[in-house]
Amino acid sequence: MVITDMGMENCTNMTNRHRKYYLENKDHLKKQSKIHYEKNRDKILERAKKHREVKRKLINEVCLSYGCKNPECKWEGEFHSAQLEFHHFDPKKKQFQMGRGADYGYKSVANEMNKCVVLCACCHALYHVGLVDLDETMLCSVNDDLQILNEGDHNDE
Repeated sequence: MVITDMGMENCTNMTNRHRKYYLENKDHLKKQSKIHYEKNRDKILERAKKHREVKRKLINEVCLSYGCKNPECKWEGEFHSAQLEFHHFDPKKKQFQMGRGADYGYKSVANEMNKCVVLCACCHALYHVGLVDLDETMLCSVNDDLQILNEGDHNDE
């Protein structure tokens, strides 16, 4: 679909009309929103809880799929997701802790995850005292649905 300048102008006008409507009816809209929330509070909270649980499960699956990316990790056997942590390769680019990832949208979680290396808790601690080296080839690579993109790069334990 090609968007012409006229189409963009109509879009801008519609946005302006919506903005104007909102500003003119702000108090009424807020009141209606509050009434809706009060009526449906339990459903809304339950739905949000389910969404967070699904997202948490996907995040844990990514962790388990990658396993500890430290090639010198001494752990033998399978990992539990509680043993694995996301380490931000460049802390300056960190937007949020992955432990809070279930509170964010899938795209935000994917973007944050792609800045991280999965390490077991022991290797993560060893990294922070300078005993483990990491490089960018160890970074996670997932799409916006939290599906791993580079299947060949993760551990198949």
